[in-house]
Amino acid sequence: MKYLIALLIISLSGCAAQILNTPKTSIEFEDINHYPYDLISGKFRIIQTQEEMDNIFSVIHQKSGGVRLAPIPTVNDTESYLIFKPELKSTNDVEVSGIYVENNTLFVKVKNLNNPQRAKTDRSSPSILLKLLSKVSTQKITVQSLNN
Repeated sequence: MKYLIALLIISLSGCAAQILNTPKTSIEFEDINHYPYDLISGKFRIIQTQEEMDNIFSVIHQKSGGVRLAPIPTVNDTESYLIFKPELKSTNDVEVSGIYVENNTLFVKVKNLNNPQRAKTDRSSPSILLKLLSKVSTQKITVQSLNN
């Protein structure tokens, strides 16, 4: 009887491990722009529709002060856009070096960067707009700094 219980526990723990450990799925992306002002109220937002993109760009146009801007990106069924605000510690910007999804969480790998277009002492988080070259619909994002 003890052996049956032990076998049952081992097989159930194996099933739980398979559910929790889904493989990493790498996401190809394009870094569109780093805006020096807030575009969203939270830490991140995934844009899935053209209406959402139009609303974001209306904020960009209001805050840009008449500067000529790139056209509004078109949102389609095979791509998503991500806006996130990383925490800055010792630099004034970050470079996105990779993105992957694991266990329904979007992981964004960043490296510290001193952007010459921003004051060296500026620690206000930029709003970073990325084009994700696949459809992503997660409710959680984790930003991983590669050089702490």
